[in-house]
Amino acid sequence: MSSLRKTIVYKNGLRCGENVAWAKNVAMQLESKPNYWVPRDVIESEDESVPRSGGEWIVRQLYDVVREHLSEEGGEGQVVGEWEGAEYWAQVYSGGRGLAFHLDKDEYAMKHRREMVNPIYSSVLYLSGSKTLQSPTIVTNEHYDEIEKCIVPKDFPTCSTMVFPKENRYCIFDGRCGHGVLDTNTKDEDDVRVVFLVNWWRKRPEEVHRCPGSKDDDMKSIVMVNGGEPRGRREGILELTVTPRYLLGNEPFMIGSFLQSQGILDAEDVWKEKSRPVVLMRHSGIVMIPLSSSLKNEDAPFVDGALVSREYQQSMIE
Repeated sequence: MSSLRKTIVYKNGLRCGENVAWAKNVAMQLESKPNYWVPRDVIESEDESVPRSGGEWIVRQLYDVVREHLSEEGGEGQVVGEWEGAEYWAQVYSGGRGLAFHLDKDEYAMKHRREMVNPIYSSVLYLSGSKTLQSPTIVTNEHYDEIEKCIVPKDFPTCSTMVFPKENRYCIFDGRCGHGVLDTNTKDEDDVRVVFLVNWWRKRPEEVHRCPGSKDDDMKSIVMVNGGEPRGRREGILELTVTPRYLLGNEPFMIGSFLQSQGILDAEDVWKEKSRPVVLMRHSGIVMIPLSSSLKNEDAPFVDGALVSREYQQSMIE
């Protein structure tokens, strides 16, 4: 099995602020819709009349950022340039809610043939989060090994990248990687987390089809706005190694407390835009877990997640 590709975070996924506001409206409308497909020829076409919908326009803009990664050589003699298109959808959450950890895959192939087929890349365009600290995406090195026919590492992930939402931030990562969203202890139902998600596929997932289309030409035209900050600028990623010395015996160490102890999150600055870190944590022998209702602490800083020993995790399973 080839090695996993690194998670990369770009400061700007779309061309300018006007497009971000427009894309957020598109995502809010898509939230109740199924996942849609957009073919490669539509994504790469220079004909501005080809895209059918706002979602397809967003994918086309994001392709300008992803293009270089889709032309890289893949593992096992494959060339990533052999791709058919992209799948897209939106998620809208409020009240600090997260999302269970999972693998992106062709759901039809898994359900009907028990076959694991992952995208080349998964990606998240954040369309909120600049005014409040919202639930972070966690990308782990846990993935399905086609040779072993199981999830590896076999015990728990040993490496996790935490990405906090910030408007127009765009995160792309290896489509084989397990990922999810940790809750935060924000309970404000008016604080809405909005993301537009795109999976870039070598082959179209079964039962994912192109959207029927839209006649809203005004929505199409606004996405053509140029200018703003360069989109190829990558965000810096802070790398930390977590060792057992951070744990107090067998007690959970809250992730927010850990980030505070490292000077990454500041309680006084946490609601300000500058406190939106991207953090790579190496934690071999330490397990990152979402907090169950019995472990949640309203006074814990920001994130409903904890670092625990493997022994502690095993005791929870047993």
